[in-house]
Amino acid sequence: MNKKLVFHITFHSQLEALKFHLDVITKWGCSKDVEYVITSAHPENLSRIQTYCDLNYPGYKFDFIFISPDYGYHRGTLYNVTEGIRFINDNKAYDYIINVEADNMFYDEAKLLHIISEMETYGKHMLIVDNVTKGNELYTNYPQHTYLLKYHSLTTLNVYSKYFINNHYPLEYYEEFMNFGWNGNPGTPFEDYLGLVFNKKHSLDTEDKIKEYFKNLGYNLDYNLSWKQTLNHGSCYRGVYFNVEKQCFNCCGEDLPPYVCFWDALTPDRFVKYGIVLFTKDLETTKNFIEYYKPFLSTYE
Repeated sequence: MNKKLVFHITFHSQLEALKFHLDVITKWGCSKDVEYVITSAHPENLSRIQTYCDLNYPGYKFDFIFISPDYGYHRGTLYNVTEGIRFINDNKAYDYIINVEADNMFYDEAKLLHIISEMETYGKHMLIVDNVTKGNELYTNYPQHTYLLKYHSLTTLNVYSKYFINNHYPLEYYEEFMNFGWNGNPGTPFEDYLGLVFNKKHSLDTEDKIKEYFKNLGYNLDYNLSWKQTLNHGSCYRGVYFNVEKQCFNCCGEDLPPYVCFWDALTPDRFVKYGIVLFTKDLETTKNFIEYYKPFLSTYE
Protein backbone atom coordinates (compact mmCIF):
# COMPACT_ATOMS: atom_id res chain seq x y z
CA MET A 1 0.00 0.00 0.00
CA ASN A 2 1.46 3.32 -1.09
CA LYS A 3 0.14 5.31 1.85
CA LYS A 4 2.13 7.13 4.51
CA LEU A 5 1.20 5.87 7.98
CA VAL A 6 2.08 7.36 11.35
CA PHE A 7 1.50 5.38 14.55
CA HIS A 8 0.49 7.47 17.55
CA ILE A 9 0.83 5.50 20.79
CA THR A 10 -0.12 6.97 24.17
CA PHE A 11 0.85 5.44 27.50
CA HIS A 12 1.49 6.16 31.17
CA SER A 13 2.45 3.24 33.39
CA GLN A 14 2.17 0.39 30.86
CA LEU A 15 5.89 0.31 29.98
CA GLU A 16 6.21 -3.46 29.48
CA ALA A 17 3.03 -3.58 27.43
CA LEU A 18 4.42 -0.82 25.20
CA LYS A 19 7.69 -2.70 24.69
CA PHE A 20 5.77 -5.78 23.58
CA HIS A 21 3.52 -3.64 21.37
CA LEU A 22 6.54 -2.08 19.65
CA ASP A 23 8.34 -5.42 19.32
CA VAL A 24 5.36 -6.68 17.32
CA ILE A 25 4.73 -3.77 14.97
CA THR A 26 8.39 -3.02 14.24
CA LYS A 27 8.64 -6.50 12.71
CA TRP A 28 5.99 -5.72 10.11
CA GLY A 29 7.01 -5.53 6.47
CA CYS A 30 6.02 -1.87 6.33
CA SER A 31 7.62 -0.99 9.66
CA LYS A 32 10.54 1.10 8.37
CA ASP A 33 8.27 3.02 6.01
CA VAL A 34 6.07 4.34 8.81
CA GLU A 35 6.77 6.77 11.65
CA TYR A 36 6.06 6.39 15.35
CA VAL A 37 5.01 9.10 17.79
CA ILE A 38 4.85 8.14 21.48
CA THR A 39 3.08 10.51 23.89
CA SER A 40 3.10 10.38 27.69
CA ALA A 41 2.81 12.53 30.80
CA HIS A 42 5.07 10.13 32.73
CA PRO A 43 8.60 11.60 32.33
CA GLU A 44 10.52 8.61 33.71
CA ASN A 45 8.70 6.05 31.56
CA LEU A 46 8.94 8.26 28.49
CA SER A 47 12.70 8.46 29.02
CA ARG A 48 12.89 4.69 29.53
CA ILE A 49 10.99 3.90 26.33
CA GLN A 50 13.10 6.37 24.36
CA THR A 51 16.25 4.58 25.55
CA TYR A 52 14.65 1.23 24.68
CA CYS A 53 13.79 2.40 21.17
CA ASP A 54 17.25 3.85 20.59
CA LEU A 55 18.82 0.50 21.54
CA ASN A 56 16.39 -1.84 19.80
CA TYR A 57 15.11 -0.03 16.72
CA PRO A 58 17.99 1.77 15.02
CA GLY A 59 16.93 3.28 11.72
CA TYR A 60 13.28 3.65 12.76
CA LYS A 61 11.68 7.07 12.93
CA PHE A 62 10.48 7.91 16.45
CA ASP A 63 9.30 11.09 18.15
CA PHE A 64 8.58 11.34 21.87
CA ILE A 65 6.09 13.89 23.19
CA PHE A 66 6.03 14.82 26.86
CA ILE A 67 2.75 16.20 28.22
CA SER A 68 2.87 18.49 31.23
CA PRO A 69 1.18 18.74 33.61
CA ASP A 70 -0.09 15.21 34.11
CA TYR A 71 -3.88 15.63 33.92
CA GLY A 72 -4.59 12.26 35.52
CA TYR A 73 -7.11 9.58 34.69
CA HIS A 74 -9.57 10.26 31.83
CA ARG A 75 -8.56 13.87 31.19
CA GLY A 76 -4.97 12.74 30.77
CA THR A 77 -5.97 10.39 27.96
CA LEU A 78 -7.76 13.24 26.23
CA TYR A 79 -4.72 15.53 26.38
CA ASN A 80 -2.28 12.81 25.37
CA VAL A 81 -4.32 11.83 22.32
CA THR A 82 -5.12 15.38 21.24
CA GLU A 83 -1.61 16.79 21.65
CA GLY A 84 -0.05 13.83 19.89
CA ILE A 85 -2.40 14.13 16.93
CA ARG A 86 -1.77 17.88 16.82
CA PHE A 87 1.97 17.24 16.68
CA ILE A 88 1.61 14.76 13.84
CA ASN A 89 -0.71 17.02 11.89
CA ASP A 90 1.63 19.99 12.25
CA ASN A 91 4.93 18.19 11.66
CA LYS A 92 4.43 15.04 9.61
CA ALA A 93 3.52 14.14 6.06
CA TYR A 94 0.92 11.39 6.39
CA ASP A 95 -2.17 9.83 4.85
CA TYR A 96 -3.43 8.02 7.97
CA ILE A 97 -2.82 8.21 11.71
CA ILE A 98 -3.04 4.88 13.55
CA ASN A 99 -4.07 5.96 17.05
CA VAL A 100 -3.63 3.35 19.80
CA GLU A 101 -2.65 2.99 23.44
CA ALA A 102 0.17 0.84 24.77
CA ASP A 103 -2.30 -1.84 25.84
CA ASN A 104 -4.54 -1.92 22.78
CA MET A 105 -3.14 -2.57 19.35
CA PHE A 106 -3.53 -3.70 15.78
CA TYR A 107 -1.63 -6.96 16.10
CA ASP A 108 -1.83 -8.18 12.52
CA GLU A 109 -0.25 -6.11 9.73
CA ALA A 110 -2.22 -7.64 6.85
CA LYS A 111 -5.54 -7.07 8.58
CA LEU A 112 -4.76 -3.43 9.38
CA LEU A 113 -3.65 -2.74 5.82
CA HIS A 114 -6.81 -4.44 4.58
CA ILE A 115 -8.93 -2.19 6.79
CA ILE A 116 -7.19 0.90 5.41
CA SER A 117 -7.64 -0.38 1.85
CA GLU A 118 -11.35 -0.84 2.53
CA MET A 119 -11.54 2.69 3.93
CA GLU A 120 -9.97 3.94 0.70
CA THR A 121 -12.34 1.91 -1.45
CA TYR A 122 -15.49 3.10 0.30
CA GLY A 123 -14.39 6.68 0.98
CA LYS A 124 -14.34 6.31 4.78
CA HIS A 125 -12.14 8.35 7.11
CA MET A 126 -12.31 6.80 10.59
CA LEU A 127 -13.17 3.49 12.22
CA ILE A 128 -16.39 2.78 14.05
CA VAL A 129 -15.69 0.06 16.63
CA ASP A 130 -18.81 -1.34 18.29
CA ASN A 131 -19.24 -0.64 21.97
CA VAL A 132 -18.74 -3.79 24.05
CA THR A 133 -22.21 -3.75 25.59
CA LYS A 134 -24.25 -1.44 23.38
CA GLY A 135 -23.19 -2.43 19.90
CA ASN A 136 -23.53 0.41 17.42
CA GLU A 137 -26.43 2.14 19.19
CA LEU A 138 -26.31 5.72 20.43
CA TYR A 139 -26.10 5.94 24.21
CA THR A 140 -25.23 8.18 27.14
CA ASN A 141 -23.46 7.51 30.41
CA TYR A 142 -24.84 10.77 31.79
CA PRO A 143 -28.66 10.62 31.77
CA GLN A 144 -28.69 13.11 34.65
CA HIS A 145 -27.59 15.77 32.16
CA THR A 146 -30.93 15.89 30.40
CA TYR A 147 -29.80 18.65 28.03
CA LEU A 148 -27.30 16.30 26.38
CA LEU A 149 -28.16 14.14 23.41
CA LYS A 150 -27.05 10.55 23.24
CA TYR A 151 -23.79 10.10 21.37
CA HIS A 152 -21.96 7.63 19.20
CA SER A 153 -19.57 5.05 20.61
CA LEU A 154 -15.99 6.05 19.76
CA THR A 155 -12.64 4.53 20.71
CA THR A 156 -9.03 5.52 21.34
CA LEU A 157 -7.98 2.70 19.01
CA ASN A 158 -8.71 4.13 15.60
CA VAL A 159 -7.48 5.01 12.12
CA TYR A 160 -7.95 8.59 10.94
CA SER A 161 -7.35 9.98 7.46
CA LYS A 162 -5.61 13.31 7.01
CA TYR A 163 -8.84 14.66 5.54
CA PHE A 164 -10.70 13.67 8.70
CA ILE A 165 -8.16 15.29 11.01
CA ASN A 166 -8.18 18.54 9.05
CA ASN A 167 -11.92 18.79 8.56
CA HIS A 168 -13.67 16.87 11.32
CA TYR A 169 -11.52 15.87 14.29
CA PRO A 170 -11.75 18.17 17.36
CA LEU A 171 -8.19 19.38 17.93
CA GLU A 172 -9.55 22.15 20.12
CA TYR A 173 -10.71 21.49 23.69
CA TYR A 174 -14.29 21.64 24.99
CA GLU A 175 -14.01 22.30 28.72
CA GLU A 176 -17.75 21.95 29.27
CA PHE A 177 -17.55 18.19 28.59
CA MET A 178 -14.30 17.43 30.44
CA ASN A 179 -15.33 16.70 34.01
CA PHE A 180 -18.47 14.57 34.13
CA GLY A 181 -16.61 11.85 36.03
CA TRP A 182 -16.92 8.07 35.80
CA ASN A 183 -16.61 5.22 38.31
CA GLY A 184 -15.46 7.56 41.03
CA ASN A 185 -12.72 9.15 38.96
CA PRO A 186 -12.74 12.79 37.89
CA GLY A 187 -12.75 13.72 34.25
CA THR A 188 -14.86 12.41 31.39
CA PRO A 189 -13.70 9.18 29.72
CA PHE A 190 -12.16 9.91 26.32
CA GLU A 191 -14.79 7.91 24.44
CA ASP A 192 -17.70 9.78 25.99
CA TYR A 193 -16.00 13.16 25.68
CA LEU A 194 -15.28 12.61 21.99
CA GLY A 195 -18.86 11.57 21.24
CA LEU A 196 -20.22 14.68 22.99
CA VAL A 197 -17.77 16.97 21.22
CA PHE A 198 -18.59 15.61 17.77
CA ASN A 199 -22.25 16.38 18.43
CA LYS A 200 -21.45 19.99 19.30
CA LYS A 201 -18.66 20.67 16.80
CA HIS A 202 -20.69 19.46 13.84
CA SER A 203 -24.15 20.62 15.01
CA LEU A 204 -25.46 17.08 15.31
CA ASP A 205 -28.59 18.06 17.19
CA THR A 206 -30.80 15.04 16.45
CA GLU A 207 -30.14 11.33 16.73
CA ASP A 208 -30.77 10.93 13.00
CA LYS A 209 -28.08 13.51 12.22
CA ILE A 210 -25.61 11.75 14.50
CA LYS A 211 -26.23 8.38 12.89
CA GLU A 212 -26.01 9.80 9.37
CA TYR A 213 -22.78 11.66 10.11
CA PHE A 214 -20.93 8.57 11.30
CA LYS A 215 -22.48 6.37 8.64
CA ASN A 216 -21.09 8.69 5.97
CA LEU A 217 -17.58 9.03 7.44
CA GLY A 218 -16.97 5.84 9.41
CA TYR A 219 -15.88 2.36 8.37
CA ASN A 220 -17.78 0.05 10.71
CA LEU A 221 -16.01 -2.84 12.40
CA ASP A 222 -19.07 -4.76 13.48
CA TYR A 223 -19.13 -7.91 15.57
CA ASN A 224 -21.47 -10.77 16.23
CA LEU A 225 -23.12 -9.61 19.44
CA SER A 226 -25.51 -12.57 19.68
CA TRP A 227 -23.67 -13.86 22.77
CA LYS A 228 -25.15 -11.05 24.87
CA GLN A 229 -28.80 -11.38 23.86
CA THR A 230 -29.78 -13.82 26.60
CA LEU A 231 -28.13 -15.50 29.55
CA ASN A 232 -28.66 -18.93 28.03
CA HIS A 233 -27.68 -18.38 24.43
CA GLY A 234 -24.30 -17.07 23.39
CA SER A 235 -21.43 -17.73 21.04
CA CYS A 236 -19.03 -20.62 21.40
CA TYR A 237 -15.60 -20.23 19.86
CA ARG A 238 -12.93 -22.93 20.12
CA GLY A 239 -14.40 -24.24 23.33
CA VAL A 240 -15.14 -20.86 24.88
CA TYR A 241 -18.65 -19.62 25.62
CA PHE A 242 -19.49 -16.06 26.66
CA ASN A 243 -22.80 -15.03 28.17
CA VAL A 244 -24.43 -11.66 28.67
CA GLU A 245 -22.52 -11.06 31.90
CA LYS A 246 -19.24 -11.62 30.04
CA GLN A 247 -18.69 -14.79 32.04
CA CYS A 248 -16.59 -17.42 30.33
CA PHE A 249 -17.40 -21.13 30.28
CA ASN A 250 -15.98 -24.28 28.77
CA CYS A 251 -18.75 -25.27 26.35
CA CYS A 252 -17.11 -28.10 24.42
CA GLY A 253 -15.70 -30.34 27.13
CA GLU A 254 -12.10 -29.46 26.23
CA ASP A 255 -9.51 -28.72 28.90
CA LEU A 256 -8.99 -25.00 28.45
CA PRO A 257 -6.13 -23.01 29.90
CA PRO A 258 -7.28 -19.98 31.94
CA TYR A 259 -5.95 -17.39 29.51
CA VAL A 260 -8.53 -18.19 26.81
CA CYS A 261 -11.15 -16.50 28.99
CA PHE A 262 -10.37 -12.85 28.58
CA TRP A 263 -11.65 -9.85 30.50
CA ASP A 264 -13.38 -8.46 27.39
CA ALA A 265 -15.78 -11.02 26.00
CA LEU A 266 -15.50 -9.61 22.49
CA THR A 267 -11.74 -9.88 22.34
CA PRO A 268 -11.71 -13.23 20.50
CA ASP A 269 -13.87 -11.70 17.77
CA ARG A 270 -11.80 -8.54 17.68
CA PHE A 271 -8.47 -10.26 17.57
CA VAL A 272 -9.30 -12.98 15.09
CA LYS A 273 -11.56 -11.02 12.80
CA TYR A 274 -9.78 -7.67 12.69
CA GLY A 275 -6.38 -8.34 14.23
CA ILE A 276 -7.10 -6.18 17.29
CA VAL A 277 -5.78 -7.08 20.75
CA LEU A 278 -6.85 -5.55 24.06
CA PHE A 279 -4.39 -6.40 26.82
CA THR A 280 -5.08 -7.64 30.31
CA LYS A 281 -3.08 -6.19 33.19
CA ASP A 282 -1.02 -9.37 33.04
CA LEU A 283 1.19 -9.23 29.92
CA GLU A 284 1.91 -12.95 30.01
CA THR A 285 -1.82 -13.69 29.91
CA THR A 286 -2.10 -11.45 26.87
CA LYS A 287 0.77 -13.22 25.12
CA ASN A 288 -0.75 -16.63 25.85
CA PHE A 289 -4.11 -15.46 24.58
CA ILE A 290 -2.53 -14.27 21.33
CA GLU A 291 -0.76 -17.58 20.79
CA TYR A 292 -3.98 -19.51 21.46
CA TYR A 293 -5.99 -17.63 18.83
CA LYS A 294 -3.23 -16.88 16.31
CA PRO A 295 -3.86 -19.94 14.06
CA PHE A 296 -7.36 -18.63 13.34
CA LEU A 297 -6.39 -15.15 12.22
CA SER A 298 -7.10 -15.78 8.56
CA THR A 299 -9.94 -18.27 8.86
CA TYR A 300 -12.39 -17.21 11.57
CA GLU A 301 -15.32 -15.00 10.59
